Amino acid sequence: MRASAGADDAGGRAADATSREGRATREIAFRNYVPRDGALAAAKLPATTAPALDVAAARDGDEGAVTLGLEPNVGDVDPGMVAPRRANWDLKRDVEARLEKLERRTRRALVDVAREEARARAAMDA
Repeated sequence: MRASAGADDAGGRAADATSREGRATREIAFRNYVPRDGALAAAKLPATTAPALDVAAARDGDEGAVTLGLEPNVGDVDPGMVAPRRANWDLKRDVEARLEKLERRTRRALVDVAREEARARAAMDA
């Protein structure tokens, strides 16, 4: 078994060598990279630009021209979606739970003070 595995491995190496040779013969083309080496600079592809749209011909009704479809503003825009948030909105959001807790404690303390004053008045009247 070992001998056959070695034969397969040798065949695999031979296949790798031919694929490597095939890779070596491929040409290199640079689209976005500007090579510094003069030998590689020949492989630089020319810069491409988008084709210009003939908007004037589209207005005249030319069938071959490309028209630009712009959507009109539909409906009212919510000012809350357009206007930026205030600078401290995140602080208010983070502190909101603590403020509610503090407010409950304050109400409870005011009720306790009012009860004590009522007891003190009732004790003085009696």
